[in-house]
Amino acid sequence: MKRQSLFGQGAIGTIGSYSSFFAFLLIASILAYRQIFDLVIDFAQRGLPNLLVDLAFVVMMVIFVGIFIAVPAIPTTKQITANFKEKNRRMAWMLIFLTCIYEFALFFQLVYLYLDNVGKL
Repeated sequence: MKRQSLFGQGAIGTIGSYSSFFAFLLIASILAYRQIFDLVIDFAQRGLPNLLVDLAFVVMMVIFVGIFIAVPAIPTTKQITANFKEKNRRMAWMLIFLTCIYEFALFFQLVYLYLDNVGKL
């Protein structure tokens, strides 16, 4: 008896592409998080006013969100919507799953780096 695949070759290629894309973004975001925290700690250790340190952190995080969350969300949302319209629900749910993994990884990396660096302040 021949086993039937859940996804066709094109869908497997798309899943692999998005997985690689999210993995690359995750590595880049970890480096960006570290840079942000190192800069904020450096500002605080230089004796800058807390308001300026907080403002710098907020501005850098807004830029981070724009680059690592908003920009990747555009093609992913477009692909998910197209898959739901084409009645390709398995593929749409797989992309939602990959997106959730990416977002959870971003959040937990932020928490880890915050807890790792809070003692330096």
